[in-house]
Amino acid sequence: MLAEATFDRQPLMFATKLDWSTTGNCLAVKDQGSCGSCWAFAAIGVVECMISIKASVMAPGTKPVALSVQELVDCTTGSAANVSQFGKNYLN
Repeated sequence: MLAEATFDRQPLMFATKLDWSTTGNCLAVKDQGSCGSCWAFAAIGVVECMISIKASVMAPGTKPVALSVQELVDCTTGSAANVSQFGKNYLN
């Protein structure tokens, strides 16, 4: 589906919907299993795609980046606040 816009009196066509997973800019979905770190997988997935999309615009042909979910989870703290608010204590 394309929408029309005008810029400098010239019509421009642009996509109103784009599935980035089909462009090669995003990596496959990672399987988190039952570790309880869905927040980390979601955050890392978004950042990986953002970096890859930006890089491919600046330098076409750039491959997607892969970041470590484990490094993000390792930075969480194990505290009573985590347990009471989220039901999890990561004990890192």
